[in-house]
Order: sequence, then C-alpha cells, then structure tokens
Amino acid sequence: MSSYRLIEKKDIPDFIDSLKSRGYEVIAPVNQDVGTLFQRVKSGSEVSLDYINTAYSPKEFFLPHDEVLFEYKKKGRGFELKDKPSVKQRVLFGVRPCDVHALLALDKLFIEDLKDPYYARKRKNTLIIAINCSEAGEFCFCKSMGTDKLDEGFDLLLTESGRGYFVEIGSAVGRRLVKSPMFKAASRRPRTKRIKFKKSFNAKNIEKRLLKVFDDKGWEKVGKRCLSCGACTVICPTCYCFSVVDRPDFEGGGVRKKVSSYCMLLEFSRVAGGVFRKDRTERCKQFVYHKLSYFKEKFDKQLCVGCGRCIGICPVDIDFFEESEKILRGKR
Repeated sequence: MSSYRLIEKKDIPDFIDSLKSRGYEVIAPVNQDVGTLFQRVKSGSEVSLDYINTAYSPKEFFLPHDEVLFEYKKKGRGFELKDKPSVKQRVLFGVRPCDVHALLALDKLFIEDLKDPYYARKRKNTLIIAINCSEAGEFCFCKSMGTDKLDEGFDLLLTESGRGYFVEIGSAVGRRLVKSPMFKAASRRPRTKRIKFKKSFNAKNIEKRLLKVFDDKGWEKVGKRCLSCGACTVICPTCYCFSVVDRPDFEGGGVRKKVSSYCMLLEFSRVAGGVFRKDRTERCKQFVYHKLSYFKEKFDKQLCVGCGRCIGICPVDIDFFEESEKILRGKR
C-alpha cells in the first residue's frame, strides 16, 4: 500500500487548513512558553514543526487526566445512564515516531486486552500524520529501544528533505488525503538521515536481565534520591494507570469519572488494609520494571519508547536507565 508523495514546507499550513475544511479537528504541535505542546488548532498558521520533541506526548487526547465515562440519574427504582457523546473525527499531526510507538503499546492493553470502548473510540476516530525526526534531543534514546522508525501506526509519514517533506502513505485514508495539487509524485524514496544520539541504552533482553538484579542494594540508593513527586509518571507517554470515581450530586444523580493515577505517589498503593508500597525504593522499582520487564513479558512490546522525557523532567536528575545499567554492571 505504501508509496510516496512530496509536499513543500510552505504548503503545510494550507494542508492543515484543508483538513479542517473537511471537518476534521486537528491536533498539532504549537510553540508555547513552556515548550512545544500538542493543541487543538484553529488554523495551520499556528502549527510549528521546528522542534525536536514536544514537552508532553499526545497521550492526553486518548487518555485524558480527568474523563467523564457516563452520567447517571435516579429514575423510579433504578437509574438512567447517559453515555459520553462520540468523538469527533480528528487528525493528530506532527507526532514523532516514539510517540506513535507509545500509542501502539497502549493499543496492546486498551484495545487487544481490556477492550476499553472509550480509548478504542478515540483511536478509531483519529488519523495519524507522523513526522520522522531529523535531530535527537539531549535525553533521546529511541534508537536503543527500536522506536526511532515506523513501519506501521500511521496514515501518513513525513520525512524532511530540503524545502519539503517526502510523504509515505500508510493507509487507504492517507491515500485519499494526498489527492491534492499540493502533493507531487515522488520519483524516489526519501534518504534516511543519520541521526547522532548523545544517549544510548542496552535494551537487549533487558526484561530478563533486570529480573536477576531485583533485590540489588543499588535500588535503595536510587530510592533515597527520589522525591516521589510523580513527574516522571505524569510526563511519560505510556503511563496509563487510573482510578474510577463517582461524583454524586444532590438530586439523585451524578457522574462516573476515570482519573489518572501514578505509581510513584504514596496514595497509589493505598488499599483497605493500608499502603502496600510505602517505600520509595519499591515505587522506583515498580516504575522501572513495569516499563522494561513486566509489560514486555506479557505483550511482547517494550512500554518504554526512549523519548527521555522522564529524565529531563526529574528535579533531582535521576536517569532510571543509566541507574539500571549501573546496577546490571554491578557498579552501584
């Protein structure tokens, strides 16, 4: 199905406007004071492609921090339920390969395993227009995780080349999107740019190797540095834990919500009998082992995509991947 087209950079805003004119809601990277963020845009002129990676992943558009699942109201002896309205057809534009891989990992859990209708509805109604990277950030190690390239998960994939972008078509819908004078036929495949990475990580058999050092004392040194602020879990593109809460009103009704929850926080492991993961070391290990071992063992796909956001956001400069390698080498 894959073939190539070419679009000039100056035509990108018009292309985005054309998507909106077709009725799509467009979510794209926009420059803000805190960095580049994915936002719903009103015009193609708002969109910026001059960034290495966005400050946050687009995960929030699929797993919102606070999401109403349904409303309920007492009716007679029972209750009447009102489901959330359907998700508008939309386009996620300008997403990097690592974040597409994050969505593919989340699909394993929420579509293939749990069959979550709320997540599945958003995924089904969202077209993915991804853009290959031309530069690696300070903390990027996606190449080590095998998430620096895409061969699935996109409708269109753009690769920068001079004054334009080569456009690879990944779906029938994508093929329809490029039926425009803005897109010219490309006579060759785009050249793969060699990207220099400042950071690397040995992910070979990491899920099995880590299990051998689960009780290593090195983890305690990491736990003592950790503030348990939860920033790494908030910013991670694949952290997906949540709680379900009911918010009743005083008129016999209310709403049921899905609210994000984070394993690095003390309250996350509170149950009727108390908190079963009180120690920060245990919470750090849970984060690392879930990303690099547990998920891979169950779904055969790493939950870490090497975006490096957790490293950049940590207020005490903990690099869980560097720490893992030190423990594996016995250098803690």
